[in-house]
Amino acid sequence: MYFSMDIKRNRETFVFMYFLRLFLPCQGSKSETFVVNADFDDFALNGETLETFQSSGETECVLRCSVRNECLSLQYNSPTGECRLLHDVYVTCSFGVEDKKWRYYQKTGGVCPPQFTLYAEEHTCFHYAGLLSIPMGTDYCRNLNASLIAIQSERMQDFLSSIVGKMDSNVKSAYIQGTFNTTHWVLDNQQLLPFTHWGPGEPRLQNPGFVNIKVKKVSGNYYWQTARGLRSLRHVFCGIIV
Repeated sequence: MYFSMDIKRNRETFVFMYFLRLFLPCQGSKSETFVVNADFDDFALNGETLETFQSSGETECVLRCSVRNECLSLQYNSPTGECRLLHDVYVTCSFGVEDKKWRYYQKTGGVCPPQFTLYAEEHTCFHYAGLLSIPMGTDYCRNLNASLIAIQSERMQDFLSSIVGKMDSNVKSAYIQGTFNTTHWVLDNQQLLPFTHWGPGEPRLQNPGFVNIKVKKVSGNYYWQTARGLRSLRHVFCGIIV
């Protein structure tokens, strides 16, 4: 096992990174990076907690998360040594309360490219790109050798909805992979969508140009709706199937 630490500064925000290389029997090795943005410091996040325990330090907390595929991120409290392993990913700290000395780490890398986090249950590496239109998001993801994230199961639908629902943005919707090819709704590889979650009255094929898909909060739940996506900015996640 190889373990190191690095700190980089970018404008006013620093990124604190743990680089962890684990050698697993019959599986070669994997490098994981635990990234922290200072914007999350001193917030206790409310999410799906896998485990809470008293650790001997940040290293133990990071290692415990690394060996569990279902652990996507963690929080560590330096004065108390408390560690929380989370099955959640946060983009903003709106679902938290001010509480001194907490620090949030997101797991990236491993079997995924740098900057991507593995959602093991769906064999999907994902990365938050920001608020973008579909052309902007498609180009952004393509530059990372990825595509707009594909929702191919109810579990993936719930997972993405949970992330979007925790954001403090006024935008409660996200673009996902899927287009109408004049006869069917298909993925980028032209295969039929294996799963759909259309909202009431959807898909609206009578509206010219509405050939893309967004996930939007409607009456407390997230449903699929048709979208143009050429100008409106919505949350975009890049995805890679592994």
